[in-house]
Amino acid sequence: TLQKLFVDKNVQIDWQVAADARFVGDREDLLELLGNLLENACKWGRHRVSVQITNDAGLSVRVEDDGPGCAPASLDTLTQRGYRADESQPGSGLGLAIVRDIVESYAGSLRFSSSAALGGLQVEVRLGSGVAEGEP
Repeated sequence: TLQKLFVDKNVQIDWQVAADARFVGDREDLLELLGNLLENACKWGRHRVSVQITNDAGLSVRVEDDGPGCAPASLDTLTQRGYRADESQPGSGLGLAIVRDIVESYAGSLRFSSSAALGGLQVEVRLGSGVAEGEP
């Protein structure tokens, strides 16, 4: 779907999913989390996006792109509702805030950095047991 949405960029999405990777939680939460991360990477990447999902004491997701990245001083503000690091692109500034909310509901962690492999932004999500707050 994203390759069709960003057909003008001819985005190549490379992905690796470990055979033992499991998410214990709401399917819609996982789809929302991955959808926002991948859409963001496709929007800002030039032509390449990489996704790695592993089982590392819980679910670990790393999304990288070959875009311009983000200034280190702005990394901590990326998840603020309505914040847009670059307003030259369309968007609401809600995608990464939604990701943060989902990650927090699963007592996980969210980390932004520069991608050593592709040069753009790297986002790492770690989710522990996969049980959201308020669920049994």
